[in-house]
Amino acid sequence: MLIEIHCIQSVPISHLNSDRNGQPKTVMYGGVLRARISSQAQKRSLRLFIHEHGLLDVLDFAYRTRRFTQLAAEKLEKLGIQQTEALNLAVRSMAALKLGHKEKANEDDPVLNEFLIFFSESELQAFANTIYEHQSVISRINMDVHKELDAIDAVEGEKKKQKSSKLTKAEIKSAIKKEFPLEVIKALQNPFIETRSLEMNLLGRQLTNFPDGTVDGQVQVAHAFSVDESRTTQDFFTAVDDYAFKGMTKVGMLEEIGFNAPTLYRVAAVNVSQLAEASGDLAAAKRGAAAFLEAFVSTLAHGGQNSFLSLTVPSFVLIQIVDKGHALSYAPAFLKPVQSSKEFSTAEAAIVQLSRYIEYQEAAFPRFKRSHKVFFSQTDQDFKGAKRVIGIDQAIKFILGKIGDEK
Repeated sequence: MLIEIHCIQSVPISHLNSDRNGQPKTVMYGGVLRARISSQAQKRSLRLFIHEHGLLDVLDFAYRTRRFTQLAAEKLEKLGIQQTEALNLAVRSMAALKLGHKEKANEDDPVLNEFLIFFSESELQAFANTIYEHQSVISRINMDVHKELDAIDAVEGEKKKQKSSKLTKAEIKSAIKKEFPLEVIKALQNPFIETRSLEMNLLGRQLTNFPDGTVDGQVQVAHAFSVDESRTTQDFFTAVDDYAFKGMTKVGMLEEIGFNAPTLYRVAAVNVSQLAEASGDLAAAKRGAAAFLEAFVSTLAHGGQNSFLSLTVPSFVLIQIVDKGHALSYAPAFLKPVQSSKEFSTAEAAIVQLSRYIEYQEAAFPRFKRSHKVFFSQTDQDFKGAKRVIGIDQAIKFILGKIGDEK
């Protein structure tokens, strides 16, 4: 069972999400240029909203960093291990899991993980506890063996022959097994496999070098795009030198920034059944779904706020249950760009187009008809087949109340 959420949201002059050239992201859809907000930018903002507003318990949170090894070392220090030894133990333990480190860090960050690691506080503590329990074995590990294996992996990845190694890959793996007993490696893996927070089960985690630590996320967030044509305009601005002498130019800086003012279609879904299975508890899954739904409608990508102060809330929100099958986007409702008129604003016209498209889809494809629909809107327009409520709290209560007490 899934929950879908669809939003129409108008944004004033803004620069919410930049492309590689520093311009607002765009996409061609229906033959015209549209504004675009990436799913990653939306998920980052909703994670921050969940944390800031305490929508989940602190132990349900997850965090992302390249300083995981340093954090583990700090936990070991609190367990009574001297600072240098704590860092060595943490580095060796991460190497055993193939979660390596950047070759050249800096003075402020002496040990940086090779890539970002998404983790929970309980996971970090359990990992540190495991290192503490096995410190006598881990402290004896020959780190050169791990470096040698990494060198061979790098060369094999380029399909070249390793000439500098004195040992074969099989010999090195055998040496690692002898130095790092399998039961210790499994013990170090367990926190990443068994200690997962609700937020991590919601959003998922990918650990390419350690597949058993990968977590399948139970939410889907689409890239938002504008329902109307949206072209980027350049804003030229200057900064004035307050101490310029008389007769001198007062322009101390000349810059430009792109902006647009889109009305967006946004869609996301959360799989409550699989979230309950991952969490082992339907009540926890409902808490996670409620937090996600509230955060999704309450926030957007936060780019350019000092210059534009452009964050808004949706003009229209539709939430519905998917009893069977997969989540669907209603993006085709806006293949033809929405046009405002004297009668309707762009957002109001978009709501009309969305309603007509859903009516077509459910008539043409009955299996995709959704049950238990609820909506709220700033307009007086009704929405066929959906119960009207005042706002997000009532909508979440209504939807979650339709999900039974069994998985």
